[in-house]
This record gives sequence, C-alpha cells and structure tokens, in this order.
Amino acid sequence: MLAKALPHKDLLTAFTILKDEDMINRVRSVGRIDPWLSISFGQLLSTAKSEKTVDSIRGTAALLFGNLMRPDILPALIGETTIPLKITGKRLLIFGVKQDIRLVVSPLIASIIHAIITTNVLPGRKEPLFLSLDEMPSMFFPEISEWLSEKRKYGLCCQIGYQSLAQLKKTYGPELANVIYTNTATKFLFNPQHVESAEMFSKTLGEKDVVYSTKSRTYGKNRSRTKGEHRIKRPLWSSDEFLTMGQGSCVLLNPGYGKGRERFIPMKFDPIKISKKEIALQQATEDRWNEFLTSINHKSVSDRKIPPHYITDREKALHDALPVAKKTSSPPDYSKMLS
Repeated sequence: MLAKALPHKDLLTAFTILKDEDMINRVRSVGRIDPWLSISFGQLLSTAKSEKTVDSIRGTAALLFGNLMRPDILPALIGETTIPLKITGKRLLIFGVKQDIRLVVSPLIASIIHAIITTNVLPGRKEPLFLSLDEMPSMFFPEISEWLSEKRKYGLCCQIGYQSLAQLKKTYGPELANVIYTNTATKFLFNPQHVESAEMFSKTLGEKDVVYSTKSRTYGKNRSRTKGEHRIKRPLWSSDEFLTMGQGSCVLLNPGYGKGRERFIPMKFDPIKISKKEIALQQATEDRWNEFLTSINHKSVSDRKIPPHYITDREKALHDALPVAKKTSSPPDYSKMLS
C-alpha cells in the first residue's frame, strides 16, 4: 500500500522501501500520507523494540522481492502495466513462464491471475470468462476451490490440467486436491503413469456386474446335470488398464453423455482423433502469429535496460515523502514552556 501511495507504483519502489536502513523510522509518520497506512504498518511498528523480529520480517520480505530484482525480470515490473484488468468481449490473455525463472515468477503470475478473476467474475456478468490452467500444480491459487464450485454461476469456466494427483496433492494438500478433483464435472482421464492416480480413476468410474454360468455333471447310478449362475463385481476400468493406455487414449466423463436419467457414462477414445481441418487451422494460426511478431518488430522485455536513475528516483521519492526526524541533542525543557 505504501508503494502505491508514492509516485512510482511498482515492485521496485516496494523493494526500495524494504532495503532502506531507516525504514522503521520513516514508516512511523506514514499516517500523514494516508491514515490507512498506519493500520497496515501497525503490526510491524508494534515489534519495533525487538530489532531481531523486525530484521526477520524485513529479511523475509526482502528475499521475496529480491528474487525479482533481476535484469531479465525487472523491466516487466516497472511502469504502468499493459495487462487489462477488465476482460470483456473477445479477448485472449496468455501468460507464459520461462523455465529458468519459473520459481521466481510463478507466485507473481498467480497473483495477477487471481486479481483478474476476482475483478471480473462478479454477480451480473453477462458473458463467460474462460480460464485455462495447464500444469496447474506449478502455481498455487488459494481460492481455486471457490472458483470451481461457486464462480460458475457468475460465468467462470475453468479448464485445468495436471499430470497426476500426486502433483496436485504436493501443491494443494490432500483435502484441497480432492476438492479440485471432484469439483471438475468433465474429466479427460489419460494414463497418469502413477499407481495411486490410476486407482482413483478406477474408483471414479465405478464397478460393473459380471455374470458367468457353471455346469456340473455327476456320473453313477443317478446321473445328473446342474447349472449355476454367479455374479461378481469388477471395476469398469481397472487401474492396470489406465496404466497401459497408449498416447492419445483417454476416458471421458461428461454430464452430457448418458441414456435416460443416467449421466456421466464413460466414453473411451483410443485414441482421440483430431480432424485434418483442425490441424490445418493450428498450423495456419502459428504461421500468422510468427508474421504478427515480425510485423511489430517484436522484442523481448529482457532486452530493455533499467537506467540507474530509476533506482535513485524512487529513493528520493521515499525520502521526500517520509523524511527521518532529526534527533535533538538534549530533551526539551518543558518547565520553560509552562512558565
């Protein structure tokens, strides 16, 4: 909140505040900028007498922001964002994360996506908002269960992808992972290459009755023949069948597939067939995208360089807004003031 109250509203300003040696003394007078800021810094100021506690809090925060202070990342975090917070009409917004900076950038990307969802998915929205999250366990979304269960009525359509339930549980914990799994009505179940996930898929599809007949014959004085019928239950798809599925093969669960009053009848695709028209459309789209990047003289954000004055300007803005009070050499003589 303090960074937003200063002239340069970005993460570099926030990092400048954290690394300032007199940060605690400066934020004591933060209320003159905005009274609400005093409340925000109340907990930090309450621990001001304990230098170790303050240093620990500042160190943790500085470590979090310090990971973003890299030449290949920082240019994207300075200045006014080009990301539209309001998503209306036909608009496509794509977030991609480079593997070498994934651990640093993923929490920031997750926060941006969270802000977009909470801003746009509200009562009264008249058009759907489609959210597609590939490799979802690589990011943590604290309100994902609410998005799947409650935001649907406001137009949010979620498509999530993950390799196995083990990955999902590692990021979100067992309970929240189960909520995510059960709150997605339509499921494409591929080979998870994970025994526990395959067993979960098998239980999801349920069991079937298998009927088989037996015949027996006795020889002797009183010959006889008997027939018997036996019923046993077997998994509709066993975990072994899931673990032996080939590439492109899957089982689809969807409320639109059924007969009579029954729904969610499994459909197996072995494999999924993609039409030539769809493949041609994908290739044409990729070609057009490359042409578009060439036409706008596309440059990576990491090609930009941060001038040194960007840092000094933010330091000066902080010092001007929150100067450190000078200590007097001796305490004031209140007796003279009262006489």
